[in-house]
Formats: sequence, structure tokens, C-alpha cells
Amino acid sequence: MITMKTSKIFVAGILILLAMAASTGCGSSSSGTITTPTSAIAAINKNSVIMTGITFQPAEITIHKGETITWTNKNADDRDVIGSSFQSDLIEKDGTYSQEFNQAGIYNYTCSVNTSMMGRIIVK
Repeated sequence: MITMKTSKIFVAGILILLAMAASTGCGSSSSGTITTPTSAIAAINKNSVIMTGITFQPAEITIHKGETITWTNKNADDRDVIGSSFQSDLIEKDGTYSQEFNQAGIYNYTCSVNTSMMGRIIVK
């Protein structure tokens, strides 16, 4: 049996949950920029590159010798990663490709499916 007291407690609980959700989801960043889901994913792992649309995000990344870069394809169509010293197979949606870099230098790369996609890895 639902009483008036039970109804008030239920409504109060809902209002508290809504207030908590609003306070955690509506903050603003100090930089004034909006973080996109793909850049948020890359921010979790500094050695991640997201393939989205016709871009690599980030387009340039700096790492140290011995570190590995992992590319993740977020496109519906297959993509690949081709550099002068490395090449992936076609990567399906949400698939990944990883490459370890043991030599210092600058590694430019592209996608053979969409050649306007270009990226650079700087290995120190």
C-alpha cells in the first residue's frame, strides 16, 4: 500500500538523484573547450591514436624509444596505417593496431583507404 509519506520519500529521492546528476554533468572546463569522446579516449592512454572520419587524433604524438602506439579505428569503413617502416592490415571498426618504436626519429604515416589522413610520430 502506497501512503502519502512513501510517495513524498520517493519524490524526494528522485529529486536528489536529478540534482546529483545535474551537478556532475554540467561543469565547464577551464580551457573553454569541449572534450569529444574520441579525444577523451586518447587522453586515457597517451599513446593512443583514434582514427575517426578522415583524421588521426591526435595528428602528431611524441613518445620515447621503446614505447608503443595503438591506433583504434572508429570509422564504419576499414582503415589502415602505413608508414615508411611499418604497415597494418585493414583495421575494422573498433579494431586496433599497435606498433613499437625503438629508434629515435620522425615517422610520418597515412591511410591507403583515405590518403588525406596523415599523422606523425616523434620518437625521442
